[in-house]
Amino acid sequence: MFSVFLSYTAFELLFQGIAEYFGDDLLKDERHDFLLTDPAIADDLKKNSKLAHYLLHEKSDGVLLARINDFFCGYDENLMPILAGIRNKVAHGHLSVAGINADSKANSDSLWEASKLLLYATDDLFYSFVRSIE
Repeated sequence: MFSVFLSYTAFELLFQGIAEYFGDDLLKDERHDFLLTDPAIADDLKKNSKLAHYLLHEKSDGVLLARINDFFCGYDENLMPILAGIRNKVAHGHLSVAGINADSKANSDSLWEASKLLLYATDDLFYSFVRSIE
């Protein structure tokens, strides 16, 4: 879970840095539309009913809550709302590993894989940014 918190925070800070470099405050909000999909990880996370319940019922922001609901209902495969929700709960809430059953091997592995996927996407975003300003 902490790996999700760290990888999402790294992604968010890079996005904010790129927006500041270009002087575009609106770009900061585009991180919410970033698409990150992996069907196997999505299927595993959708099976974690404790995670779904926690993210959907524990004081989530309205827009993020709707996106999390879409994910768990099968309308959207984007992992970003789930990762953002976990990040927000770790940073601002009372999310515990045992509370969402993340201490089981299957759930722990899914969260680890999701955090790695986001780090790879962040690396790609950073590389693309550096190439664009060279």
